[in-house]
Amino acid sequence: MQRINEAFYSYLTKQIPAEVEVFPAVADESGQYPFCVFRMERFEAMQTKPYRSSWRFIYTVSLWGSSFNQVDRLATQLMAAADRSDDVRFDKPAGRMRIALAGGECEMDGEGFAQHLTYDIKYDGDVC
Repeated sequence: MQRINEAFYSYLTKQIPAEVEVFPAVADESGQYPFCVFRMERFEAMQTKPYRSSWRFIYTVSLWGSSFNQVDRLATQLMAAADRSDDVRFDKPAGRMRIALAGGECEMDGEGFAQHLTYDIKYDGDVC
């Protein structure tokens, strides 16, 4: 799973502005708006052929900011990137990862605004 996490982190950091920090799992206490937190919610194995598996990973990407417009802009950038996303290919061991945006929701608390995007990632190949 580490290769999936690393590849998804790389995907996110290429799609959003450099000044937006990207954190795996939880935001650092020193994090400043705007920032992005991603985490894997769950995964499942799907047998496709004998001794060959496909995997499905569900990720949540949370974009946090000081205003609705700030996080809405970031979400729009990620949504546009998902429309033009190509497969990610791996060597040694070989594998292919497909990233698809599956949905999202908005949130507001006393300190900021968030948009939570859900990604459905399909991976064919070994997970090591």
